[in-house]
Amino acid sequence: MNRKNQLFIHPTDACNLNCSFCTYAKARKQGAPCASLDLSRGHAARNMRHLIQGAQHTAFSGGGEPFLNISAILTCIGLNSQKKYMVTTGMGIPLEELEEKIEQINYVCRQTDSRCVLRISVDLFHHTMDFNGKTGSILCWFLQKRWDHVAACFIRGTVSEGEMLLNNLESYCKRSEFSYRCKKINNFTYACIINGVFFQVLLRPTIYPNEDERKKEDYILDYIDKMKQIDTEEIYLGKPRSCRGCKGCDAWKSDQENGLDITVTANGEIFLYGAEIVSLGNIYEEEITYMLLHKRIENTPELL
Repeated sequence: MNRKNQLFIHPTDACNLNCSFCTYAKARKQGAPCASLDLSRGHAARNMRHLIQGAQHTAFSGGGEPFLNISAILTCIGLNSQKKYMVTTGMGIPLEELEEKIEQINYVCRQTDSRCVLRISVDLFHHTMDFNGKTGSILCWFLQKRWDHVAACFIRGTVSEGEMLLNNLESYCKRSEFSYRCKKINNFTYACIINGVFFQVLLRPTIYPNEDERKKEDYILDYIDKMKQIDTEEIYLGKPRSCRGCKGCDAWKSDQENGLDITVTANGEIFLYGAEIVSLGNIYEEEITYMLLHKRIENTPELL
């Protein structure tokens, strides 16, 4: 039986922004070099092919701007056919450059009969809350149906800024004379239809919230309780619950057995997603299989 493995890939730690909450903020200030995935090294290409092949969904995200290592993204997508991907961007690169790189992803997805969702971070941290600027331009690309294999754009915001985000989006649509409908799915998910095109808005807790943000958000245990009510499945670190449709997967509430959520960092280290405390291996140094990862997790007390 296939498992609901989900794979998270960090193409690079490099970023043009300087967000205060970033995991790598201190290292960047100290001038530490930024890691980037290189699939030409060691066992990397073979391992990434296997991990992506066994994943229900693969997401490119991380502590840096994924599009700054477009080569690794394109190589990964080209390793398999008929797969589903998502790329999250803080939009920290010029608009023309972003458009060109999405076009490259669309081309490789077309060649491999795969699909990719673009997810944009819309918040005050990334200075993207103004839909009159870069954010609005990106929405227009998808309203124009610019690409056939990168056909969906999702918006990721923070819980504390959720009301502001939705108000800004509605105001932008009114100014642009776009038809706009928004339906609340749950506390953290909204379905927005703009000129007949679907955009999903996902709200997540703020990383390292300040006092004002903390007042607007649940404490982590309350947040987990609400997520459990939404998913109706138990929450375990590293094990995906049911997909809520946010990534275009067609196995929502399926009979697939739970698998593993795996993170591959920009330096090739493999971790159980959400439990980045013990490395399970490195894609450069040895051949990696899901069976091997399962065994290592079972033999790692910190993860049990």
